[in-house]
Amino acid sequence: ELIVLDVSRSNRNEKKFIEHVRSLSEECFIPIAAGGGIRNIKQAQKLLYSGADKIVVNSLLASDKDAIIALASEFGQQCLIASVDVKSSEDGFRVWIENGTTMMDTFLSEYLKDILSLPVGELYLNSMDRDGTGQGYEYELLDLLPTPMQIPVILAGGAGNGEHLIEGLKDSRVDAVSTAHLFNFV
Repeated sequence: ELIVLDVSRSNRNEKKFIEHVRSLSEECFIPIAAGGGIRNIKQAQKLLYSGADKIVVNSLLASDKDAIIALASEFGQQCLIASVDVKSSEDGFRVWIENGTTMMDTFLSEYLKDILSLPVGELYLNSMDRDGTGQGYEYELLDLLPTPMQIPVILAGGAGNGEHLIEGLKDSRVDAVSTAHLFNFV
């Protein structure tokens, strides 16, 4: 699966991103998950109608649970990937939204219970502390997952070599691993 995220911090060009998703879907024959900056149902619909098989939602999970329910009702829960960005703090792992610029008052374990009650098909769990470092995944995050975990978990943030990918996949709590670092630098 190819996950394509618009991580622009300013001057987001939604129209251009949708065009890229459409172009990718015409040439790429693996499932495409697209996200980044989805604020409402209409934006999500545009991505899905443009060829994305799934959408990746982050801030929308915290701001509009009704939109998540409506999207799942229209397209099916399997097309929704709940993206959770996490950073370590003095008192535990905190959840960040708004492209990693806003820390929520919620700790990871509480937030997971809340969002996993929503109709989402997968969890994309990203360590902001490890993201882009190439130093390996943050396995402590997995210790905070509810058990049993009802949906697949994609572990992200930190892979710097093939061994990190293999190590991640060997963990029984992980269903898939993600990397961008390897494609950018190796």
